[in-house]
Amino acid sequence: MRTADTPAATVITEAIAVTNQLRQIPLSARRLAIDADRARREFGTDHRVLDYLLDVVCEAGLPHSTDGKARLFDLFDLINLSLYLPLRTPNRAAMRFWGTVLNRPAGELRTYAVGYAPLCPMPGHASDCEFLLRTPDETAVRIRRPACEEGSAHTATVILGNDWPVAPAPVRRLLEEIGHVRLFRLPEILRWNTDFMLSTGIGDCAGMARLLTERAKTAGLAARLRYGLLVAPPYSMPHFWAEFHLDDRWVPYDPGLVNALVRWGVLNGDQWPMHRSPGAVLAGLSSRFTRVGTDRGFNAYVAFPTRLISKTTLGSRADTAASS
Repeated sequence: MRTADTPAATVITEAIAVTNQLRQIPLSARRLAIDADRARREFGTDHRVLDYLLDVVCEAGLPHSTDGKARLFDLFDLINLSLYLPLRTPNRAAMRFWGTVLNRPAGELRTYAVGYAPLCPMPGHASDCEFLLRTPDETAVRIRRPACEEGSAHTATVILGNDWPVAPAPVRRLLEEIGHVRLFRLPEILRWNTDFMLSTGIGDCAGMARLLTERAKTAGLAARLRYGLLVAPPYSMPHFWAEFHLDDRWVPYDPGLVNALVRWGVLNGDQWPMHRSPGAVLAGLSSRFTRVGTDRGFNAYVAFPTRLISKTTLGSRADTAASS
């Protein structure tokens, strides 16, 4: 008999299905270091339900180890489970905002203030940090501030429309060729490995963008890999996608992201086929992978607090001020 502490059968079924796909990741690519207490804090608000799910997925074969006291899990495994299962996590909460931005009225321009909040990669030093921050349109800014200081050091203005053209037949065929691959977060050693992606049916956004770009160029289509930000309040996040040169503009496509958002219940599959562009949330930084923030050459973690400044309907003179 199901109790309040027991997930629905559909959740359990999905947990086992996701676990079976995660098992295709070699053990050598894992770092089993997250204990159940941290998993409860970061991946589930109701620890009893999460404990039940962890028991289910361990029984189904989720790789884990024990230090003699507690089971230890891989961070990427837990992130992927949190994405595909209805656990209340920051990642799941952010998706609601992605759906709102993507489903906005046709012809609406939105202007965002995207903050850059870098953290010192070597805290404790006496001298100031000297951050180099990559911003939209492939520009960069240099910021000097005390190592102990936190919060936004720079704000970029990003304007995004949603008037993207319908993908022509040759582009659709390429998108459909990798449409079966499910979007997962993968460790660095695997995220660019397109052979692993095609053989297992799971892939990171980086590998999907790389494969799509390579196949487009082989087919004689103008395409480029794009690295940038998925822009939506309250926080934007780094992401990879592919762009095709159509109608004298670069048009973003990302079948992995669109299919995942449909599967996660964020988008309606009838309204969002995999060949529809999610360009309404994508702001490019570079046509190759680059560190968004560095301090004297060392990689610096950057958070991107984001707020909506205004909405403008094309053909209208009226702007609607907004904040989020």
